[in-house]
This record gives sequence, C-alpha cells and structure tokens, in this order.
Amino acid sequence: MTSTTAYVCVHGIGVHESGHLAAQTHDSARRGAEAAGGTLTDLPVDAAAPAELSHRARVELPGREPFIAEFHDGWWDSGTRAPHFWAVLMWLLEVAPFALISGVGGWCGDRWREAGDGARPQTVAGPLRTAGRRVGALVTSAAMLAAVPPAALVLLVLLPLAGLIPAWRRRLRPLMVEVIGDAWLYRSAALDETVLPRLRRIVEEASARADRVVLVGHSQGAELSRRVALQTTAAGCVWLGSGEHQLNTVRIVAASGWPTLLVWPAVLAWPALVHLVISRSGDVVALVVALLYLLITASVVRWVRRRPDDVGQVPQSRIWHVKSLLDPVSWGTVFPARLEAAREQDESASPGAGALELPVVCVRYVPKHPHRPWWAEHVTYLDRAATGAVLIEAGLPRPVPVLPPTPARVRTWVVLAAACAGIVLLWTTARLTAWPLLMLG
Repeated sequence: MTSTTAYVCVHGIGVHESGHLAAQTHDSARRGAEAAGGTLTDLPVDAAAPAELSHRARVELPGREPFIAEFHDGWWDSGTRAPHFWAVLMWLLEVAPFALISGVGGWCGDRWREAGDGARPQTVAGPLRTAGRRVGALVTSAAMLAAVPPAALVLLVLLPLAGLIPAWRRRLRPLMVEVIGDAWLYRSAALDETVLPRLRRIVEEASARADRVVLVGHSQGAELSRRVALQTTAAGCVWLGSGEHQLNTVRIVAASGWPTLLVWPAVLAWPALVHLVISRSGDVVALVVALLYLLITASVVRWVRRRPDDVGQVPQSRIWHVKSLLDPVSWGTVFPARLEAAREQDESASPGAGALELPVVCVRYVPKHPHRPWWAEHVTYLDRAATGAVLIEAGLPRPVPVLPPTPARVRTWVVLAAACAGIVLLWTTARLTAWPLLMLG
C-alpha cells in the first residue's frame, strides 16, 4: 500500500492569503519531481479531509518508492494583531546593532563550517583549500563587521526621520506594521499564545491521516515550525531561508533587558576608536585600548544575556535547511554539534557497512534564481526545482537525495572586493570623524 506524507506549510512574515504557501509548496514539489525525471499527479481531496488540506498528489520517481503527498495550510496571519507603527520603529532602534552583528556572525559561522566540506581526502591540496576558504570567510566577515557601526548610525538617523516626516511614514507603514511587525510580535509571547497552538492542532490532524508529517516553513515560519516540532511527532522539517538565528537574537535581547545600554555606546564610540587607531598607527596602546573596550563590552553582554528555554533546542526529526548564499535571513541557521556528530558517524563506519542513512541535519544550498534579482532570493525559494527536489527527498518513505547538491562557495573576487571595501570603509570612517573630534578639542 502506498504511504502518505503530509506537508504542513507555515508561511513567514508579512500579509499572506490563506493557502498561498501550500499551493506554492505543491507547485515546487512538482518542479522537483519533474527535474528528477518523475511525476506529480494531482488527486482529489476527499470531503472528510480537514479544512487546511488544500492539495493531494501522487509522487513517482525512478527507482524510488511512490508516495501520496498531502499539502496542509499552516496559515497563521489571522491569529495576530498588528502592532503600532511607533512601537515597531523604536524596537528597530533597540535591536539594530544586535541584528547586524548577528548576521555577520551567522555568515562567518556558515562559511567556516563549509570550508571543511569536501576536504576529507588526505591530499596536500585539501588542507590548503580549507585554509584558503577559512581565510576568505574571515576577510569577508571582517569587512561586514566594519560596516555594522556606520549602518547602525545611519538607521539611528533615518528611522526617527521616517516616523516624523508624514510622507515617509505613510510609505513605510505597511512595511513596519505588516512585515517587520510580525518579527516584533515574535520577540514577545503573543505568537506563543495564539499561533503555536493552532499549528500544533493542524499537525495533529495531519498526523491522523498520514504515515509521516513534514513541516515546511519559510523564513519566520521555519522558526515557528521548529518550535512546533519540539512538541509534536513530526518526522521531518524543511526550512526555507530560516530566520531562526536572527529571530532568536531579538528574543534574547527582549528577555535580557538592558544589554542595549552597553551596545549602543560601543557603536557610537566606533568612529572615534577607528580615528584614534588610524591617526596614531605607531601607537600600540591606542590599538590595545580600542580592542579591550570592544572585547569587554562583548563579554559583559554575553554574560548578562538571558536565553528563552527553547533557543538552541533541536527537534528529534530529520531537518533540511534550504539556504542561499545571497539570503542574509538564512545565515547562521545550522546545528554544528549534530552536523559534527553525523560526520563522525560517517567516518567511523566500516567500509562494508553499506549505505548509511542521511545525517539528522542536512544543509542544502540552492543556486541563484536565474530570472530574479539577487535581493529577491529570500522570497523565491519555492520557484526553483532544487527546492522542490529537497521537498520530495524529505517526503520519501526512505529519504535519499533526488538531485545533486549545490556546493556553497564564495568566489575569490568577492573575498578581494570585501577586503578592499573594508579598508576603504575604515579609512573613510577615520576621515569623517577627524573634524568632530578636533572641534571637541
């Protein structure tokens, strides 16, 4: 008898129509099946099905067990109340430096881990390639980190202006209230009380009909589905551009209270520190003082932070992270401990043990969308056959890759451009800071 996989589709931030993500997931699975040489044939939805079940189909692939795919709508928009414009704007001012630094840290962590991928063969070139990629990760991350204080200062000026100038406020209100407002809600308990129970109910109803449930979440929906999977019996999770790393950063800031009072002074002091170090290049004391100040601030913030209980917890299910190098929302969302455990299991297996199961956490990158600009990467995951192939892989009774994975590699010219941009940024910061410091005496 053909088994059934129920996909529960959880959308991200912003206004979404009921059933939209479920329909997109269905279409993406069709693209993935066809790219792998298979078919996805639509089936009727029976009258006794839950209201959230929008599509059914039979999936057949060469050399794989066929299965029935059911697509359930995890629409949660209707269960939330829009926040006030000024509440979101002031919150953005509070979390801006944390969010920017978190993004840089996520990028560096991803690149550092990926530098070791494929370097297992005991050859001279393998360690050299790994070292080169890790140097590239550090260089690009350093350039991005140098851009954090100027970017935060620009936001410090522009965000209040956006609220005070009526024309700007009217244009920004939909973005602030309907999109960023969902992230603002997530840093509180509002979604815990309304959205998570509803999603758990949908998963339970889907489980009653299917042999396995796969939670499919996009952006903030991926983080919501992670928390749902911690409390349900989902067999798998497919997270598209998961915002877990960034969303949990703002949750930690909200739970910790006053670290903002430490971080913003460091951000405001950054230009003066850069000017001090560059203008007194021969003075080691100036460099040491600047570094000590930043390190002490970072250490105190890390010491006083408070983490919600579920932060960092991993569902006991298979997990597929679908990411793009050009999508900053997806940076940093991996589980290094479980990935390392999977590698150790793979290395310790005897040659005659046969094929091993997939690791419990898989990171799958998708190539850039061929027809959309790079800044639209976050909202175009389901338009690509590579994403659909991961959905099919997760839904198979015995999950195995159906398309070759896309390697995540940063090109050499990007590393060189990042180094040049970082140097220019530091020099410009020092020059622009010189005249205010001279006026202060």
